[in-house]
Amino acid sequence: MPALTLKVAVFADGRLIVDGKSTSLDSLREKLIRLRAERGTVWYYREQGHEKPPVVALQVMKAVVEAGVPVRLSTRPDYSDGVALSPPH
Repeated sequence: MPALTLKVAVFADGRLIVDGKSTSLDSLREKLIRLRAERGTVWYYREQGHEKPPVVALQVMKAVVEAGVPVRLSTRPDYSDGVALSPPH
């Protein structure tokens, strides 16, 4: 069975999208708890990654770290270029 992947995107205007759907930070936190239990991975994309991040981007990364799930960073919205992969916890 393939590992579960949660695709998280943060846009410059502060929108938070998870698996293609607009999501709240609280909902993301709940999904991250389930993801950890299922030994899944977050694929993370931030629009305009070279610019100062919106507040929600910092909150998302904090939630991911607190959940202790591995994360793969991408500079492309289709997640086709994994920049880094943190080890599982």
